[in-house]
Amino acid sequence: MCTNLRAPITYEGVVRVERYPFPREAVREALYNALIHSDYSSNIPIQIRVYDNRLEISNKAQLPPDWTAETLLSKHVSNPLNPLLAGTFFRAGFVESWGRGIEKICRECTQYGNPSPEYSLSGFFVTVSFNAEDMPAVPPPQVPAPQLTERQKEILEYMRSNPEATYGELAKWCGVSERTVTDEIILLKNAGCLSRAGSRRKGMWVVHEATERDGDA
Repeated sequence: MCTNLRAPITYEGVVRVERYPFPREAVREALYNALIHSDYSSNIPIQIRVYDNRLEISNKAQLPPDWTAETLLSKHVSNPLNPLLAGTFFRAGFVESWGRGIEKICRECTQYGNPSPEYSLSGFFVTVSFNAEDMPAVPPPQVPAPQLTERQKEILEYMRSNPEATYGELAKWCGVSERTVTDEIILLKNAGCLSRAGSRRKGMWVVHEATERDGDA
């Protein structure tokens, strides 16, 4: 079971697009229904379970004894257990009208391309389950390989053989000032080619072979 929802990320031009496994409006409406119809006298909280391709919302309610899951999915008289709360949600614009929440949830799922949610009754508990096909994996964005200058290659070459090299030693090896070496090291770190393990005095350099590229690559 996952602890949160994961949304594959794609881009339409420069616009970032996140598509969750379940439509937000449908999940929001299901949560509103649970809040409005929950039996708070039981002190049992609303329960939400998140899986890779399924989301369940359960709440304790007080339904007529002859009601079934099919009753909830068909047209029925709305009798919210907490009418003051239902009225507040309606006046705030969170719900359209009483008795149409499930209809809206099913409509949102259909428009999103998901199957209609499944409702089940177990004792005094009502559970709505949102189902979705496994989301296709989105390949990671291609990051251009860093283009290294000859001096940067020299610095990495020296660090690879001398991981405890000082700035002064590097400056002497390259024939430049320590300030120039410092600027080059900052660029190499930002490019992901280099990192430092430990302190400046007692640490060592770590060259990342997988990210190092030649300038002509």
